[in-house]
Amino acid sequence: HEETLANLETTWSLVEFAMQWYKDTDVPLLRLEDEAHEQLESDAMAVQSIVGSRYKHFAAGAVEWQKALTAISDVTTLLGEIQRTWSYLEPLFIGSEEVKRELPEDARRFLDIDTQVKSILQKAYKAKNVKVVCMQPGLMQKLQGLETAQDKCKKSLSEFLDGKRRQFPRFYFMSEADLLDLLSNSSQPQKVLVHVDKILLATKELTLQGSKGSDRPSASDWVAGVGKEKVLFDTPIPLMGKAEAYLLSLLQAQIYTLSRLLS
Repeated sequence: HEETLANLETTWSLVEFAMQWYKDTDVPLLRLEDEAHEQLESDAMAVQSIVGSRYKHFAAGAVEWQKALTAISDVTTLLGEIQRTWSYLEPLFIGSEEVKRELPEDARRFLDIDTQVKSILQKAYKAKNVKVVCMQPGLMQKLQGLETAQDKCKKSLSEFLDGKRRQFPRFYFMSEADLLDLLSNSSQPQKVLVHVDKILLATKELTLQGSKGSDRPSASDWVAGVGKEKVLFDTPIPLMGKAEAYLLSLLQAQIYTLSRLLS
């Protein structure tokens, strides 16, 4: 038992976080290597056997290590979940003007989350040692608070997207990432229409032209997704307002135009 406890001290004084940078930033994303995970499971079982043994002389040290290994397991697991959620939300609440306009309260909440997450990750990477980081007083409670705050932002974002889908049901055909990209560029129809083939079925692209008295273009015709057929709208469709509004106008104009041509 004495040798086992001594080996634990030696082993975990050397275990450090593996790291990769988040995109092109100075924010490190941290994780345990697979070997460290296996070591953690093995050591937890060894310590449990010492705690339950009849040699009570080693119990106090074993209990302390049991607490330490539990903290390492709990903190690294929660930290991994927070990093994944933060990486998903960061480009939306920081980079998307549409999301910030539509969800101002959650955008402000996420700014605080963003600051805290970056600070925790940068300090942890600087400390490097997994046990030292995970045993910091109050860290687990801080991470739990961040997880709760992130869940609120994620829930609001989900409700926001569901609302957009209800306004224009063809958004259900799109992946969440594509839909968020589309909504983020709502005021730039050229970027929105990159996704047109996912929304207006059998439509390869639309031809845009300038609109008199407006900085927004109009759609003059569309090209079929099969073959090379081009269909002219009766009158150009101005791409004004929010994306869901002008995409609905385009859809209705397509239905009307095809109905007239085929009747």
